[in-house]
Amino acid sequence: MPDKLWKATERRIAQLFDSKRNSLSGMNSKITGADVIHPDFYIEVKERSRIPFYATFQEVRNNAKKEGKIPMIILHQKSMKDDLVMINLKDFIKLIKRG
Repeated sequence: MPDKLWKATERRIAQLFDSKRNSLSGMNSKITGADVIHPDFYIEVKERSRIPFYATFQEVRNNAKKEGKIPMIILHQKSMKDDLVMINLKDFIKLIKRG
């Protein structure tokens, strides 16, 4: 029986990090609550039919491509102390494998 799409996506993401999917994700696992078992990152994978950030990211990607740069969006919510980075996963993997 083929995987459900979200399971297949979790498995594909885990492979990119040279890791494996946590089949007992959530608090049922004794290893980690994350979807992907990784020594350094707590990786959650969300499979959705529509994510509004994609339209914004596509525009940033097109502009970055013209300049030969890696597209990145910094998300900042008013009154929050943390800023979040949104980057294409393939670009991120290239960056961490360089280091």
